[in-house]
Amino acid sequence: MSDELTTETLATLREQAIANRKIVVPRELALALVELAERSPELQPPPRGKRWCPDCGAARPCSDFYRARHRASGVQGYCKQHMNERTERSRAWRRAAEGGGR
Repeated sequence: MSDELTTETLATLREQAIANRKIVVPRELALALVELAERSPELQPPPRGKRWCPDCGAARPCSDFYRARHRASGVQGYCKQHMNERTERSRAWRRAAEGGGR
């Protein structure tokens, strides 16, 4: 397999697997996915005491996240800054949908 892994290569391998109707993932595709995961920091577990914020694209300390007792990790999925931004966007969208707002 070449050193340079491209999305086209992954797409081709995926289409071949679908065309062959195999449930078992071809070895080349499995190796390609492992290689891709090793190069993608967001697919790696964050260091101890940190959580991954998808919007930041970085691991941040747990203190940067709101508590969420219902989640296994005990914190929200987004950092406080991005959770506030998402909440404000949602509120603005709902206000606009209601036809005005406060």
